[in-house]
Amino acid sequence: MKKKLSFCVLLLVLIASSFGAIYGLSRFMKVDGRIYISIEDAKAGISASIEPMFVQDDLNEFVSYRIDIPEYENSDMYHRFWQFVILNKDYDVEVSRLINYGGIGTYLEELNESGVDSENAYIARNDKGFYVVPEVVGTKVDISGFVADLNTERIDLNNYIIQPSVKMSDLAEKCNTLNNYVNWSVAYDNGIIVKAPSESIVYDKDGEIDLNLDFLNESVNTIADDYNTVGSKRNFVTSNNEKIEVKGGTWGSIVNKNDELNFLKESFQNAVSMKNRHPVFESEREDFGDTYIEVSIQEQHMWLYESGVLTSESDVVTGTKSRHDTPVGAYFISERKNGKYLTGDGYRTWVNKWMRITNQGHGLHDASWRGRFGGRIYEYDGSHGCINLPHGYAKQLYERTYWGMPVVIY
Repeated sequence: MKKKLSFCVLLLVLIASSFGAIYGLSRFMKVDGRIYISIEDAKAGISASIEPMFVQDDLNEFVSYRIDIPEYENSDMYHRFWQFVILNKDYDVEVSRLINYGGIGTYLEELNESGVDSENAYIARNDKGFYVVPEVVGTKVDISGFVADLNTERIDLNNYIIQPSVKMSDLAEKCNTLNNYVNWSVAYDNGIIVKAPSESIVYDKDGEIDLNLDFLNESVNTIADDYNTVGSKRNFVTSNNEKIEVKGGTWGSIVNKNDELNFLKESFQNAVSMKNRHPVFESEREDFGDTYIEVSIQEQHMWLYESGVLTSESDVVTGTKSRHDTPVGAYFISERKNGKYLTGDGYRTWVNKWMRITNQGHGLHDASWRGRFGGRIYEYDGSHGCINLPHGYAKQLYERTYWGMPVVIY
């Protein structure tokens, strides 16, 4: 009886020991290759391994996680023992993320209340020209955009900062264009330089460039005043080898102000600078050259030079002294007519050969009514200002003249 009782006790001990081992081992589990001593230990370990949803720790306070291991939680210790000890199998884990949307919304609204607005880049000006003031990124958040992306992972609040709508790079090209206008210039071959005054370049609040071209009118006048030489003093060597100065007349250069103004406008509007600019001229006459007519009032004589050679000469009669003086200066033949009526106060006279030299009606022409030329006739019986020529010589001269031929009278 005693032996039987001892066996029973031993059997109970063995059974109890086996049960305890099964129970103890059934609490262990393996998840993702890692062994945990209990489900609580597993949930804590899994929770610690979850990467935070937000980069900013403050926002992670509005996120919690629920961890479920259904196969473990819904099985008995024998199944668990078998799963861990015999099969060495991992349990599947279900992780649910719980987001406090209301808390996040309130947090962001409070953040924006104390936040700083972003500032757009803009173009400013100093005495050297235009430059871009860079944009400033503020701290306020695009809440709606942020909330819309709450189903994504690892969200960085900095990616939702409201950005400036105009950045420095957006204005670089326009700023360069403005400075091209500032630096624009046209340098003429006589030393005049045309530049745009600062007030002619306006960058308005709507970001548009407005150019005021009025300054170019004054610039063209300055250019014309400097280049125009009609009536200017000119050195001349007479047929008697006397060096003199002649002043007045129609000979010389005249800038075409309208064409030159149009050039400057186009050049400025396109911000195209230029060096050694020579203006557009209506006429450009400087040197007399070696083909010209010379008339001396004092000597009442004229000479025709062609290619530097004296080819003909003749006595003449000029305008009546002190009443109809023939104008002196450098001129050019501006009209040639084979026959013309000359009209004036109390006269209408036909001439066969007419060569105009002034805008007031003075010219060279035949005077068939005269029997004598030269001498002092002009002092008491001169012309109305024209240069009277012998009939035959006038015909000869007419054939050798041309429009634009220089005529020097002194």
